[in-house]
Amino acid sequence: MYKYQQLENHIESGINSGLFAGMEILCGSSNRTIFHNTYGYDSRQKLSVWEKNSLIDVASITKIAATAPAAAILVQEKIIDIEKPVSFYLGSNYYPEILIKHLASHTSGLGKNREYLKNYIFRDSICVNDFKNC
Repeated sequence: MYKYQQLENHIESGINSGLFAGMEILCGSSNRTIFHNTYGYDSRQKLSVWEKNSLIDVASITKIAATAPAAAILVQEKIIDIEKPVSFYLGSNYYPEILIKHLASHTSGLGKNREYLKNYIFRDSICVNDFKNC
């Protein structure tokens, strides 16, 4: 049996049962990727297949289970500073008044708008794969 087949069977079962639309799994260390794959769709509407580095809405549980711990590590390792504007890391002038801490506390004032992200933030080929080296 393929090393990750049991994991992939559970994921496909979750997608087929409607538990979730899709997901991306990335496991590794600072210098090596052990496993990286995508499954299903980027939304319940199934408009787009989930691809590596797809732009998706981050659901509430993901914020707690993944985003918050990842951000805490980045702060602890002094890779990001919550007092700096998001534009510092994006290398742009978009909303220079919004700080990392505003995003973390949901007080940025930004609404839910994927088209904004696609059309404005990512149009300048801003680094999304290696945040530390942007």
